[in-house]
Amino acid sequence: MAEASSLYRQLVIEHGRSPRHFGRLESCTCQSTGHNRMCGDKLEVFLRIKEEHVEAASFDGAGCAIMMASASLMLERLQGVSTVDAQALLDCFVFMMKRKKDADEVSPSDDCDERLGSLTYFAEVKAFPTRIKCATLPWEALSAALHQSTEIATTE
Repeated sequence: MAEASSLYRQLVIEHGRSPRHFGRLESCTCQSTGHNRMCGDKLEVFLRIKEEHVEAASFDGAGCAIMMASASLMLERLQGVSTVDAQALLDCFVFMMKRKKDADEVSPSDDCDERLGSLTYFAEVKAFPTRIKCATLPWEALSAALHQSTEIATTE
C-alpha cells in the first residue's frame, strides 16, 4: 500500500507540473468543458475523431495537481484508441473512483485494471473524498466529448 501511495504521489507531481497533451488542439471534431465550482478547477478537452478512432486529443485549463495529472494520464492513454476502447477506459475509471471499498459491485469490464494501467493509482484519491471530483473532472469532460462525437457520427 505504501508503494502504491508513493507511485501515486510521483505521478501526480510529474504530470501535474508537466502535463502531456496540454494545449488547444487545432481542427478538433469535438470538445467539452469541465468546471469544478467548489475548487475552481477548469479544463477543456479536445478530441479529433476520425473513422471511430481518437486520432488526437489534448486539454487546456488550470487546476490542482490531481486534476492536471488525471487529464494528462487520461490523454496519454487515449491517443490512437477506438472510441469504443475510449468509452471502456472511461467506464473503468469512473467505476474505480466511485466504487465503495469492499462493495460487491460488478466491474464494467473483466480487464479494467489492465486497461487502466498506471491510472489505477488514482484509487488513492478515494482516501480524500473531497478530491475525487478533482480526479474525475477530466473524465466527465471526456464523456461529454465522446457523446458529442457519437452524435456527429450519427448525423453524417
